[in-house]
Amino acid sequence: MQFIENQASSIEYLASSNEHPVSSIGHLFLLIILILPLPAAALDTLHSALVERYISPGQLHYCCIPVASTPARVFALFTVKYYKENQHLWKTVSGNSDSILNIAMEGYSIWSTSSNTDSNIIYYKGKMNTGAFNIVLTRTWNPAANPPAYDGWNVAGNLYPSASDFESTGWTLNNVDPTIYFFDGVNYKPYNRVDHLGNGSSIIPSMQGFFVHVTSGNLGIMSVDNSTRMHSLQPYYKDIESNNELLSLETEGNGYSDETFIQLDSSATSNFDWRNDAYKLFGITQSPQLYSVITGIFASINVLPYSGPNTIVPLGFRVGVAGSYSIIAHGINSFTYVTSIFLKDAKENYWQNLMADSIYSFTSNPADDPNRFFIYFNYIPAGIPGNNENSGISIYSNADFVYIKNLGHGNIGGDICIYDLIGRPVFRDRLQNLPLNRFRVGVQTGYYLVRVITEENTCIRKIFLK
Repeated sequence: MQFIENQASSIEYLASSNEHPVSSIGHLFLLIILILPLPAAALDTLHSALVERYISPGQLHYCCIPVASTPARVFALFTVKYYKENQHLWKTVSGNSDSILNIAMEGYSIWSTSSNTDSNIIYYKGKMNTGAFNIVLTRTWNPAANPPAYDGWNVAGNLYPSASDFESTGWTLNNVDPTIYFFDGVNYKPYNRVDHLGNGSSIIPSMQGFFVHVTSGNLGIMSVDNSTRMHSLQPYYKDIESNNELLSLETEGNGYSDETFIQLDSSATSNFDWRNDAYKLFGITQSPQLYSVITGIFASINVLPYSGPNTIVPLGFRVGVAGSYSIIAHGINSFTYVTSIFLKDAKENYWQNLMADSIYSFTSNPADDPNRFFIYFNYIPAGIPGNNENSGISIYSNADFVYIKNLGHGNIGGDICIYDLIGRPVFRDRLQNLPLNRFRVGVQTGYYLVRVITEENTCIRKIFLK
C-alpha cells in the first residue's frame, strides 16, 4: 500500500510549490514578548501581552498562535494557510477580514514576499497561552487519492511563548502517532519520542508548527500542559542522542541532503509499527529523497528485528534532477552483532561494504527505478566478486580449530567472525599478519558460518566443528 506517497502529495504543496520554497526551521527566528503597561497586580496572563514574531522574507514558516485569539487582520501582509484534513486541501486565511483565529494548538503556514524588515513582523496581542490545552485531530477517507486511502495528517503546534519538551508526560497522545514532523524548507524531519529517533528534535520551539498523524479510526486528541514548558534558548533542534544498533543513511546531491534511519531491535516487528516507525513525507523535488520500504509503506524511521545473516532492508531513492549523488553511512560502529553492512545497487549490480567504505557515489536521474538499493546486515549474497573462490583465501576446519590460509604469496590480515546458523556471533578475533592463521573456537559440535574480512575481500564459508 502506497499510502504515504499519495497522501504526501497533498502535503507536498507547501513543500514543493514555487510559492513556498523555504521554512522557518533552520532560518532566522526572532521572538519578542512585551508586557503592555499595566498595574503590577495585573501583570499576568489574564491581561494583554504583545508577542512579536519576525518572519524571514521569501521563506515558508509553520507556526502556531501564542495567544488565546487573534484577528485575522494581523496577517494582512502575509499569506497564511491551514490544512483542512477532512477536505484534503490547504485553505487560505483572509488577512483582510475581521474573523478571529482561536483554535488552540492549530498550526498554520505563513509566507512573506516582502523585503521590508519592518513589515515582516507579526504582532500577536492578547492573553498569552498558559495551562492545559488539547486539539481534536481527524482521519478521513480520501476517495480522490490514487489509490483511495485514509488521510489522517494534521498540522498542530506549540502554542506557548516558550519552548516545549515533546518527551514530557505533559504531552498526551490519544490515537495519535508518537512522531512529529518538522519541515526545514527542503525536507521533513521526524522525531519519534518512543525510540528517540529522527533528525527532528524533542524540543519544540515557541510557536513552532508541525505535522502529526492520527493512528486509526476517525479522531485523535493531542493534549499539552505547562509541565512541558522549558526556558530553552535553543531556537530549533537538538542533536539526537546516541543510539545502539542504529544505521543512519544520508544522501547528498544537487546541493541538498536527506536522511533515513534503520535500527535493529529484537522487540520490534518486521511490519510497519506506528509506535516505533515513522512515515516518509517527501520534500522539494530538487532534493534527493531516501527512505526504506516496509511492506509497501515508505518509512523515514524503520525499527526491525535482526533476523540473522539474511537481514535485508529495501530502500527507496528518488531524484527530481539528474546528476551525481552519494549515500553516506553513519553509526556503522554502533552494532553489537553486525560485522558487515553491504549496500547493493541493483541498477549497477554493485555491492559495497559500508563498514570498509562508508560513502557510495553514483549517478541518478528521475527515470531510474526508485527500488534500486538494498541494505544487507551480516549477509553475503552469492555473486559478490571475491566472495569465496576468487577471494584468495582458504577457510577450513579440523576438530575445534578453524584455519585461514592465504592462497597467494605473503601474509594476510583482517578480521574473523564465526556465527551459529541462526546468526548469533560465537567467536570474533583479528587475523595475525601471517600466511596461515589458526583459531581454537571452543563451541559445541555443529555447523557454523565463518566470515573473513580483509582489505581486499570478504569471504564466507560453512564449516563443521566438534
